[in-house]
Amino acid sequence: MTNYENSTLSAVIAQPGCLEELSTLQAAADYGLFTESQATAFLHQHGLTFDEAHTDLGESVLNAHTLCLWIGY
Repeated sequence: MTNYENSTLSAVIAQPGCLEELSTLQAAADYGLFTESQATAFLHQHGLTFDEAHTDLGESVLNAHTLCLWIGY
């Protein structure tokens, strides 16, 4: 299993060949949990805010897979 601990999800799925091997949702499931800072940055890339997502998802906002589903992947 690849160690994604110090990477953002966007960086992980942007790696050469990654999208051929993993869908965004699979990469998110493998990634696991965001820090609040990572989740905020990821949401910002999609024109969304942490507060919006937290209102709907609660603490699950830090789960990369759940957050991707909420965004609409």
